Amino acid sequence: MWPLLLACLALMLAGVALAVDSALLWQARQELQVAADASALAAVQELADDQLLLHREGYMQRAIRRSLLVPSEIGHKHHVLGVPQVIDTNDPTLPDVVVGYYDPAIAGIQPATPSEWDSPFINALQVTARRTRDRNTSVGLFFTRLFQLPSADVAASATAVIDSHIVGFRPLGQINVPVMPIGLLSDPTGIDESSWEAQIDKPLSAGISGCSIKPASNGTKSASTARWAMACLSSLLSCPSQKRWKTPMAAYSSSASRRVPQ
Repeated sequence: MWPLLLACLALMLAGVALAVDSALLWQARQELQVAADASALAAVQELADDQLLLHREGYMQRAIRRSLLVPSEIGHKHHVLGVPQVIDTNDPTLPDVVVGYYDPAIAGIQPATPSEWDSPFINALQVTARRTRDRNTSVGLFFTRLFQLPSADVAASATAVIDSHIVGFRPLGQINVPVMPIGLLSDPTGIDESSWEAQIDKPLSAGISGCSIKPASNGTKSASTARWAMACLSSLLSCPSQKRWKTPMAAYSSSASRRVPQ
């Protein structure tokens, strides 16, 4: 009777030990994921520099070098089990930060060698936050030490991508798009009725007190809807009467954004 009771007690203690250490590893994994996500998003913003639009030699290399400095700073601000996370960008065998090309076929990143860092097609950055035995930062366990397992390796990765193929948004349904367009249709002649000059500059120069903004027709396939939304926003700043811009603003409605391919 007593041997069976002791065996059951040992199994119960082993189950409790496994549950406690599993919860610890899960917490470490979640905190590493947060650190990796934040570091990747912050670093990839360096690849969105306006200077890269000039396609000058050396600009992309400088942007990549700046982006490699960001994860270490951001990672140190995130604590994993109470300890600041270290993201090593100088490890030649297992770097924590990889720059390259995003491949939709594999839903992952194709690494770029330093000799390719001047390529204008580099658009992705992957950050891996690690707690491993090789770096003496593994996650210490409690009860599994009894089974000769004092610690465990944990890692989490995140990939951030700059998608340069988005050119606009189309309205779908009756739900507003929570985006701010960053492009305007400009026609200095004012012939195009959807242009900024025709809808904003011409009425103001004519001395009209109110502003009349009308959307592009539903049949258009261009990104003029987004430009019209920006024109409506501008009318808020330029029209003295709130009632004059309220109607066209209320008439603009669309659903969650859908990408328009080039």
